[in-house]
Amino acid sequence: MNNFFKISVFISLVIVLFPALLRAQNDVDFMTVKLFQTGYEALPQSERFYTTHFLKSTTKYIFYEAIVRNNLYYVKSNNVKVYAEFYKSDGSIMGDPVLEYTIPSDWETAYLWHGWGWNEPGNWDPGRYKLVLYIDHQKLTEIYFTIYDDDWDF
Repeated sequence: MNNFFKISVFISLVIVLFPALLRAQNDVDFMTVKLFQTGYEALPQSERFYTTHFLKSTTKYIFYEAIVRNNLYYVKSNNVKVYAEFYKSDGSIMGDPVLEYTIPSDWETAYLWHGWGWNEPGNWDPGRYKLVLYIDHQKLTEIYFTIYDDDWDF
């Protein structure tokens, strides 16, 4: 093989792979987060009602749905660890689930979800709560939600 061919192949590989390697500095980019209430198992996406206001008498689990862009799209599968911190109105932590997700390399966008709560409704105290999400110890976002008594008018 002559040197010209070797250099051409190398330059071609750099042009094709370099943008993907640059993007991969952060394995995912945060896009948005939404909240919904459900039972222990998450509802199918088509049945979810997204809101930040929940009634005490009907709310069991409050789930987040974080949407992220996969920066390893068509490079390799992407393993991420999501840390969620649910805070009570007084600022004390009420739950901090950690989940590991594998995002397949052919998914450009991933929907990651998990929740916190109880199997029976009525256990959430009325007030304003905060959810903070991290991926691999990097803070993505925080979102507030409110639990209302049944006599509250929205």
